[in-house]
Amino acid sequence: MDFHKVLTTRRSVRSYTDKPVSADTVRKLLGDAVTAPSSMGTQPWTFAVFQNRDKLKELSKQTKQFLLDQLARMPRLEKYREFFGSPDSDVFYGASTLVLVLCPKEVPTAEIDGALAASNLMLAAREQGIGSCWMGFVSIYLDQPHARVEWGIPEGQRLVAPLALGYPSGAFSTMDRKPPRILFWQE
Repeated sequence: MDFHKVLTTRRSVRSYTDKPVSADTVRKLLGDAVTAPSSMGTQPWTFAVFQNRDKLKELSKQTKQFLLDQLARMPRLEKYREFFGSPDSDVFYGASTLVLVLCPKEVPTAEIDGALAASNLMLAAREQGIGSCWMGFVSIYLDQPHARVEWGIPEGQRLVAPLALGYPSGAFSTMDRKPPRILFWQE
């Protein structure tokens, strides 16, 4: 696929089919993720993969309940009250796979390095016809000490990006974007 098409049609997918992403495909995507640049070539990322649908349902349920309980402290999330409160809603939108991109806390550029690996993974997924979505709600929940322990995130690791992966239920399409805002350009 033309790289420009990959860039312009990569979207945050919020509706997936039941078709699972194979373990071999996930391994290939992780191989693509680690080709990302990193500060001083440290390549600090590690990954955790969840492909058990019952576990994903449980993580969705816990995430929604935690956020519902936190709405008074997080008023910007109030518009999601109905979503968080519905037993039928799924923060993963039916995705078959969750990949956590993790980096050691002591690495000063961990968030940048991990985000670059996550970007590579999402672009590689798009090229393979697989949808992805950066799971912000899950980031908030898995940042809690009790959730980190329950979901196996080691103490010394920082969760950089939780990424849902799956086959989209609709077609990939382009999205209108604002033109680049250039603060200044010196010649």
